[in-house]
Amino acid sequence: MSVSEPKSAPAISCFSKLRAWWRRRSELGSMDRCELERIACELGMAGSELKELAERDSHAADQLHERMRLLGITTADVKRIADGLMRDIERTCARCDQKGRCKKDVATRPQDQWWGGYCPNASALTSVKCALRHYPVQ
Repeated sequence: MSVSEPKSAPAISCFSKLRAWWRRRSELGSMDRCELERIACELGMAGSELKELAERDSHAADQLHERMRLLGITTADVKRIADGLMRDIERTCARCDQKGRCKKDVATRPQDQWWGGYCPNASALTSVKCALRHYPVQ
């Protein structure tokens, strides 16, 4: 094994991610506008929003799932409380511009309540947690 092999792994990973992003973008960019709008409508969004989400990393909503874990909320809980809410909060998280701050807070101050001041999903997650107290799984 040469010394340069470990250094090339991040470059290969970055290139693979870039290629996957370009493919998603190209597929949606070349799609018939009516078809794109139809697909987006089925997902409850506009075609432009679908394109924007497709351009994001596949891990764009990872902090949401980590925050939910810290709050003791599961995906099943959210789906049980409000049909369609999970999709909406994942979409909101994917589009959020506070990822760096959120990631740092989850890693260094997981129990701190400051996240509620900048997280666009704070009220939804707080509402689900409250609803779970009133309507526990039987």
